[in-house]
Amino acid sequence: MARENHHSLAMPHPTRIDFLDALRILTTKGKTVAPKSFSPEEAPGGYLAEAVEIVQTFPSKTGARRAARNGYALPPGIKEGEEATVAGTVPPDGHPRGEPSSLSGKAQGWRVWRVDTGAFLPEGADRVLRVSDGVIVGTDRIRVLKLPPEGSGTVKPLTGPSRRRALFDAGTRLDARLRSLAAASGISSLSVRPPFSVGFGTVGDELVDLASPVEPGPGEEHRRDVTGPWLEESIARLALVPVSLGILPDSVDPIRDAILRARDRRIAALLLLGGMGDGTTDRTLEALVRFGATLYFEGLNFEGGAGLAFARVEGLDILAIGGSPLEAAMVFDVLARPALLARLGASRALWDWSRILWPLAPGIEAPRTGSSDLAWVVWPGALSPSLRGGQEVRAWEAERFCFSITGGQEGWAIFPPTASLRTSRGSEGVFYQPM
Repeated sequence: MARENHHSLAMPHPTRIDFLDALRILTTKGKTVAPKSFSPEEAPGGYLAEAVEIVQTFPSKTGARRAARNGYALPPGIKEGEEATVAGTVPPDGHPRGEPSSLSGKAQGWRVWRVDTGAFLPEGADRVLRVSDGVIVGTDRIRVLKLPPEGSGTVKPLTGPSRRRALFDAGTRLDARLRSLAAASGISSLSVRPPFSVGFGTVGDELVDLASPVEPGPGEEHRRDVTGPWLEESIARLALVPVSLGILPDSVDPIRDAILRARDRRIAALLLLGGMGDGTTDRTLEALVRFGATLYFEGLNFEGGAGLAFARVEGLDILAIGGSPLEAAMVFDVLARPALLARLGASRALWDWSRILWPLAPGIEAPRTGSSDLAWVVWPGALSPSLRGGQEVRAWEAERFCFSITGGQEGWAIFPPTASLRTSRGSEGVFYQPM
């Protein structure tokens, strides 16, 4: 099929949108997973649909002080410069083992215990010497260099049971730690949005499997599929179930067959990587239109173009992403990942980077590429050309969301159209450092 024919069929009215509109559509058009109730022990992961308050009760431990830091439990009367024998070690929540009077006086030779934070102190101990304030002078022997004041490094006995309360908001990821806390505190049921299956396939006649023993011959245009392996891991890290559809030929029928397989396997979302260029063999968009998909948009408005289309067919959400490894990584991290997390009911704090557009640094401007002022700019690579003298910018990263970075770190900076960049505070943008 001629190049102009298949593109006119696929998209008679091309629609390209900016990053903010793409983020809004992708995170609102998908249907959020319905919550289900599980016991903490049986919950499959996913994200909390309702807030959970966990109350832990700790019984009192009266009759003995505890160590508030790591060090040596000292007896009353010991002075700076004196030496003592280390009688033993007490771990956190542990008790000293030995005779009831575990600390002896100077006449019998000073005896001390090596204690960790939280350990019960031996009878008679009235302070804890910092490790750095003593020196080892022989086997099981120390010398006191700087004597702490009485009571220093200790915690008084509790007079009653203590309680700790922790509130986990809706949208919090249900990991093993949270399941254990819920079970230990007596919670019998959790409302959870469980994981769903995400299909993915790489599209390209030139692709061969990364583990394939076949080596491309002279003049052949085959290349290894380096996108599929990391994509599978990235999907799994979101508490979702990745389902690989393998490498797909870049033609209409195989792509249509992959969509049918995904639908039959009750896959909720499908990612197709590749076949989004303007060559005569790039057929992903054509396949979607021929299959009767509703196409919300077919590209991103940024420098150099972008391969990203969002479509729906028979209840299946499909994200078609350009196959260039760097382009695919950027689009997945910045747009596909939020779309999947929003559908799973994850907190907006984990994916909505649109709320944290901030100045990169006073006086710093977005990179100039000499093209349309109406296009966003995605600038991959190190930020060192714009960050001089150790200036810091704020960054967004999937696991921690916001943190500071300095020049030289790599990722992609996303800049709005240049018309909105000139502000009194400097250029606004988001720097994303991939996981």
